[in-house]
Amino acid sequence: MNLIFNFPELLKQSMTVVRFLTLLQIFCGLIIFVILFFISAPYGRYFKKDLTFSINAPTAWFIMEFPSLLIMLVMTIYNLNKASDCGTMILAILWITHYFYRSIIYPFIIKRSNPFPFFIILFGFIFNINNSFINSVYLFFSSREIDLIFIIGIILFISGFLIHFTSDLKLKRLRDEKEGYFIPEGLLFKFVSSPNYFGEIIEWIGFAIASRTLAGFAFALFTFANLAPRALANHRWYRKNFANYPLNRKALIPFIF
Repeated sequence: MNLIFNFPELLKQSMTVVRFLTLLQIFCGLIIFVILFFISAPYGRYFKKDLTFSINAPTAWFIMEFPSLLIMLVMTIYNLNKASDCGTMILAILWITHYFYRSIIYPFIIKRSNPFPFFIILFGFIFNINNSFINSVYLFFSSREIDLIFIIGIILFISGFLIHFTSDLKLKRLRDEKEGYFIPEGLLFKFVSSPNYFGEIIEWIGFAIASRTLAGFAFALFTFANLAPRALANHRWYRKNFANYPLNRKALIPFIF
């Protein structure tokens, strides 16, 4: 019982392992960044029906994303009566809000999406366990001031979440109105093919700035490494399949890329 009760203290004493897992995540992110420029992960529009074992999209997203909600929630509850600073609690609440949306609400938005192959689900599940673990440890065993840098990071996080959330809702409404694939219009879709990815990247860059931790940086880097190549693949797919696709629309970053 003492071992379980003192688990956070054991984590604090094992920062060497946590740093190793963080650096490993950075390394994996760089490798995945290169791979995804040549191979599109087989889910969503790139799903291959000949894959032997797959799970429906809502269940898959819940399995992959729920560890991030659960781990940060447990760490936050444990530290409520501790000397955690206000900045740390704000970041923890924002993390929990994002992953409550991703694991509980988002699965209901994508009911008509293609299934996920098992190996993608397994990778996402393992990644989210590691990512939420290292970020919660770094978050609760360091302190931060609510200064200008922190405020800028929080503004970026909230802005990114709103872009991400409203883009998802826009896609849901369009799917409810039409069958198959189509050219999304409205909001930031006017400027980029994947504003939902753009918003999520901004979120975690904001989190990294506000948290000022190696784990926050690792997550922001991994998010970009995972989503930027897919945004480019989506952009090319739209241009290939729709002759009237807007020529001035970029893949990910308005007016730039």
